[in-house]
Amino acid sequence: MIIDTGRYTFYNKSPCLKKSYFFKYFDIKPRSYIGQIISRIHDYYFKNSSLLKKDFKKYYSKEYSSFEDYLDKKHNLFQEEINRLNRNAAYYSEKLIAERYKACSLLSNDFDNNVISKKIFDILNVNHNKLEVDFLYED
Repeated sequence: MIIDTGRYTFYNKSPCLKKSYFFKYFDIKPRSYIGQIISRIHDYYFKNSSLLKKDFKKYYSKEYSSFEDYLDKKHNLFQEEINRLNRNAAYYSEKLIAERYKACSLLSNDFDNNVISKKIFDILNVNHNKLEVDFLYED
């Protein structure tokens, strides 16, 4: 499951979110040009991630009464999303990149008709018109 709120990306750790899985899924070489683009997109969403519960205990446990309360009030998540993230393997990353440098925009002009870009949009469940990531649930 991946939840993108704009500023944060929340996800439960899964083998299909590893960079090597992306390369295998797209059947590309990591050192190729498209491999570098896939790597950038992966890093944009998953690099420098933090364990949610660890950060909650370290920084927010005195401010919020429970982990669920923290997810609800700090991150404004829905109850269904809170239930899915209420595990030990839930991570999040903060995206501090300007809008025009979003990883998905790398594919918007040059690769619109490319088969690889369509697969990337499909795996990330990207709305082609808005170029924003919606929810992608994997159980």
